[in-house]
Amino acid sequence: MAKYRFDVAPVNSVPVDRYVTREALEASSANVIDVAKPIDEESTLKETTPLASALEKLADREYYFVQHRHHVTGLVTRADLAKPVVSLFALGLVLSLE
Repeated sequence: MAKYRFDVAPVNSVPVDRYVTREALEASSANVIDVAKPIDEESTLKETTPLASALEKLADREYYFVQHRHHVTGLVTRADLAKPVVSLFALGLVLSLE
């Protein structure tokens, strides 16, 4: 995780229902399964969540798992806010306020 600068990652299982943080792995000598935490409803966003709502939620939390039909299908983080698509969306919001 450190090599790719990931702070959080889902545990490879079907269905995905647990995750691990780099901080937890670095603080423990245990294996991934022992430090993995369950993915709860509070840490998920529905796939249909509007981008503006997702941006608001990311102000409170560093990451969310994306859920489609009760299955985790992705991960969105604050680092994703630097991507061009999100930047264009944010610019559009600012321009619409003027």
